[in-house]
Amino acid sequence: MGVNPEGHQNCPRCGQRAVRTYSMGKVRDDCKDCQLHSYYGMPLVDQATHDARIEAHQAFDPLWQFHGLARNEAYKALSVEIGLPLCDCHIGYMTKEEALSVRGHVANILHDLNRKKKQERRR
Repeated sequence: MGVNPEGHQNCPRCGQRAVRTYSMGKVRDDCKDCQLHSYYGMPLVDQATHDARIEAHQAFDPLWQFHGLARNEAYKALSVEIGLPLCDCHIGYMTKEEALSVRGHVANILHDLNRKKKQERRR
């Protein structure tokens, strides 16, 4: 498991060395036997986990792109909301279940932000 001495990942399921490919600026590691893959050295996971992480980013990224939070502030708010230490609160490291929960957590964060904005306007 983890990274072998050559810097390539080993599959967490079967222990085989992942095959690293480079295409269009992306680095991808694959375990052909287990159908797990990752990009940029992130842990190998299945396609359902990748899909959940994509959905999580679609929900999360607007917090820092459109709602006035810096990216690190958005991750800090998500960390508090989801109950993960900030150092572990990165969508690329989330389990499928954690990633699927992000949309609801973001809704709570937005609700709190809107409430705070309303309170500030009343002052």
